[in-house]
Amino acid sequence: MEVKPVGEKELESYLDFRCSRCCYWMKGREFENDPGGWREWHQMMLERFGPPVLAAYDGGKPIGMVMFSPLDLASRPVDIQPFDIWNRVPEDEHGSSLYLYCIFVPDEGDTGKGVGRALMNSLVRILSNPGTYPSGGRLRRIYTVGSRGRPGPSAPASFFSRYGFEVIEELEETCLLMRLDLANAVFEVY
Repeated sequence: MEVKPVGEKELESYLDFRCSRCCYWMKGREFENDPGGWREWHQMMLERFGPPVLAAYDGGKPIGMVMFSPLDLASRPVDIQPFDIWNRVPEDEHGSSLYLYCIFVPDEGDTGKGVGRALMNSLVRILSNPGTYPSGGRLRRIYTVGSRGRPGPSAPASFFSRYGFEVIEELEETCLLMRLDLANAVFEVY
C-alpha cells in the first residue's frame, strides 16, 4: 500500500470515491453529480494550502482517502449545527488548526486492513514536520468530529483516540468534537 497526496494529476482517481454523496457542505452547493465542483474546490485548496487529500493506493488502485483543510479555509461543516466548530474552537487557533473532514475506505473488502491507519499515520507525519502553507499559517493541531456508536461523520472516536485525540465536547449523543495537538501525536504501529 502506498499513501500519497492527491494533486491535479491524481484528481480523477480521487473523484471515483463519489464522496459528494455526503459532502453537501462544499460552498453550500450540491455536488452529487458535479465533478466540476470537486475540481474547483480541489484547485482552490491546492493554490491556497496544498493537497487537501491523501489517498491510499494498492497496485495503483485508490482504496482509501483522508480529506482535510486548514480550519481558516474550511468549508461549511464547521458552521452547520450541531457542528458549529468555528464557535467551539478558540479564535486564535483558527489559523493554526486543521479540520479533518473524513477518513473513507469505500470498499468493505479493504476495511480492517490498516488503510485508515496508514492514512492517519501519513497525515500526522506530514503535519508534524515544521512548515507553513501558502496562506502563511503554521499547523499545530487537528480538529475533527469522531463518532460514537455509529459510522461517520469522519471516523469512530476510538480510532482517533489511538493517535492522541482528546474529546473536547460532546456535540450530540453520537458525535464528539476531538482535538489532537501535533506535538503529542501518537503513531500507530502496523
